[in-house]
Amino acid sequence: MNLRYILTIFSICFAQVSIDSTPKSFNLEDNLVIPTESLPSFNIDQFLEQDEQDMRSNDTKPYRFANSIETNFNMNNSGRWIVLEDGSAIWQLRIESEGAFSLNTIYDVFNIPEGAEFFVYSENKEMILGAFTNSNHKPHGGFSTAPVKGDKIIFEYNEPHNAQFEGEIQISSVAHDYRNVFFNDERGYGDSGSCNNNVACAVGDDWRDEIRS
Repeated sequence: MNLRYILTIFSICFAQVSIDSTPKSFNLEDNLVIPTESLPSFNIDQFLEQDEQDMRSNDTKPYRFANSIETNFNMNNSGRWIVLEDGSAIWQLRIESEGAFSLNTIYDVFNIPEGAEFFVYSENKEMILGAFTNSNHKPHGGFSTAPVKGDKIIFEYNEPHNAQFEGEIQISSVAHDYRNVFFNDERGYGDSGSCNNNVACAVGDDWRDEIRS
């Protein structure tokens, strides 16, 4: 799927279901060393110029605010695992895309056992998404998380010692927001423009349970 012109449907078209919880690493005395994956840079000026051309031509394409960068990060080839004294485990990964106003993520694999929790948060820990659980598993296996402010985001997965199986999470793309549409002073996150999809949009037909939440 080409995400060149995307409004991050999975993040904006419906609310994400999460539970009130805290990443396990926050309660550890020592700060963990988190491996970082840096995304390739791109010519933002070129993107902005193309956006202006599209607007002047009255193109019907949706408003573009981000460049979606394909990735293949998962809990086997990226990040770091640690096992705690009680037998539970923590996996963490940091992703950086220099200069991004925000980053949001699409996952093509999201399958975690009961009792496990997944979080996405900003490097300064001021913005935390989650906990997401096995309740967020979809029949098609995918998932997405909303934009997190800044050009660095941290992913954390907490798995209990008695998990029925090892969780699987794979990050398939990260959208680099180069227009600051979510966190600027003039527009709040969640505000919808005329071209945005709402919860009644056709693309949400397969997500009616989440929409009702």
